[in-house]
Amino acid sequence: MIEWALNENDPESRRRGLAQLEISREMFADKSYFFAIDKSGNYYFNDANNAYAGRQFRYTLSPQSKDDAWYYQTKRKGEECQLNVNNDTELKVTKIWINCLVKHKGNIIGVVGSGIELTQFVRSVLNTHKDGVINMFVDGDGAIQAHPDMAKIDFHTLTKTAEEKSTVFHLVDSDDDRRALEGMLAHLKLFPNETITGHVMTNGQYALVGIAYLKDINWFNITFLYPGIWVLGGGISCRWPLWHWSASFW
Repeated sequence: MIEWALNENDPESRRRGLAQLEISREMFADKSYFFAIDKSGNYYFNDANNAYAGRQFRYTLSPQSKDDAWYYQTKRKGEECQLNVNNDTELKVTKIWINCLVKHKGNIIGVVGSGIELTQFVRSVLNTHKDGVINMFVDGDGAIQAHPDMAKIDFHTLTKTAEEKSTVFHLVDSDDDRRALEGMLAHLKLFPNETITGHVMTNGQYALVGIAYLKDINWFNITFLYPGIWVLGGGISCRWPLWHWSASFW
């Protein structure tokens, strides 16, 4: 793939690069991949249905396009792998995308990755089916990346300012609770092997909160548990803390 990115117009390099991507596609849970070559901006993609066999080139990225801003922000951040919830308007899919830098001699020559269908992720990981329990994932800045209520998810997080993001801090009622949550996240970044608990008020209701940090992807798994609803709803048989299970997904 590095050879292809350096010699994109060479037919043999292209054949070998695409062959490697197709092998990788079968190993990914989503059975999809993308590869964006930095020099040309060309974006290649194939999905679980092999719908783009022989025509994996889909479009060319542009620094002037808001839809493509994720690519240039991924490069600017410089982290080896980053996660981003994004709606690709060209492909008409919404996924949690895993973006990984491709480098040659220290220089970024492309970004490669796969995705997880957002609705599938929410169904399989976040829906606890327990009254009084809300489980979510947020990124390192607290922006909501996965939530049972998809209207609360912060899309295009990589390209937004802090003020534009939909964060977990917006879910609590007071500045004191917001500062408490910020303190919990900051603590876990320093001590990533710990889990932390506390309590907040959300929409006038008392909630226990449990948080674990997924250091490798710079996400937090956060669970809000509302004791009044949970106990009255028969949730007493559920084991606390719930976030241990969710973190094990990764």
